Amino acid sequence: MRFARYIRHDIAAQKDYLASYLLAFAILLTTFFIDNNQDTHKVDGSYWIAPLENVFNVSFRNIDMTPVIFTFGILISSFAFVIGVMIKRASIEKNLLVNQIEVQEARDDLLALASHQLRTPATGVKQYLGIIRDGMAGNISAKQKKLVDEAYFYNEQQLRIINDFLYMAKLDAERVITHPAEFDLIELTEEVIRSYEYIAEEKQISIKFKAPKELVLYSDKQCLRMCIENILSNAIKYTNIKGQVSITISKQDVIAVMVVEDNGVGIHRKDRRKLFKKFSRIDNPLSSQEGGSGIGLYIAKKLIELNHGEISYKPTVDGSKFTLELPL
Repeated sequence: MRFARYIRHDIAAQKDYLASYLLAFAILLTTFFIDNNQDTHKVDGSYWIAPLENVFNVSFRNIDMTPVIFTFGILISSFAFVIGVMIKRASIEKNLLVNQIEVQEARDDLLALASHQLRTPATGVKQYLGIIRDGMAGNISAKQKKLVDEAYFYNEQQLRIINDFLYMAKLDAERVITHPAEFDLIELTEEVIRSYEYIAEEKQISIKFKAPKELVLYSDKQCLRMCIENILSNAIKYTNIKGQVSITISKQDVIAVMVVEDNGVGIHRKDRRKLFKKFSRIDNPLSSQEGGSGIGLYIAKKLIELNHGEISYKPTVDGSKFTLELPL
């Protein structure tokens, strides 16, 4: 059955090259008529190939030209067939590429639309939770405030995932426009760390931060924020309870270097090729417990490169180390 399917597929595929087959057949048929005409008139010299005698300065009278005629006919028909197939294949591949681009664009548009529709209600929930948490809707107890804080945090996590999908669609469609400006990298990193303190405390993970008092960058602040968030989020996710995550920032000539290191489960050698690829979730002892979209590192790499920086991974004795390098 499988062989029969292959045969049917091959026959169907040959329909695309029908014009090339017809052209080759027409040339061979013409070759047959030319040979037949030459045999009929080789004595009186009124054959169709008589003009070639002046070209080659030779007479074809009383000569059996069948081998020569058919040799040339086969060569010409073969050449015409190959050229026809090449032209048709180029046309098919072009149409396939156009279709792939259209499908990719449709997928990106659908993803962006779906993400936008998801973000709208999540943003509304965030606003109402903020009103309750800040006491604008009346006083709440410490227990209620803790519950609201948890709801606010997880809603923020949902918004980050939605934003990641939106950014991925924009990155794939090359629609992300950077807006570089001067900002303090130290201040930005401290903001990101504070936003993840809650989840770190839940797992009793300590976050150590070592950096100079100030380090000004000229880059897109939002892009870099998303990048740091994704890397820090992964470090916390894949570090066991009572583990440690360290963030070190330093200045090396005209480069700002950020190192995010953890003593988590690490990444197996065979899985390292999956790093920075879209929808690539790596199997490890914590991956089944922790959620994730599998696009965080993909987005981080794309955003860093948009800002003329680099991101790299290096295994450590008991965990992972990611290094970000950005021009000042």
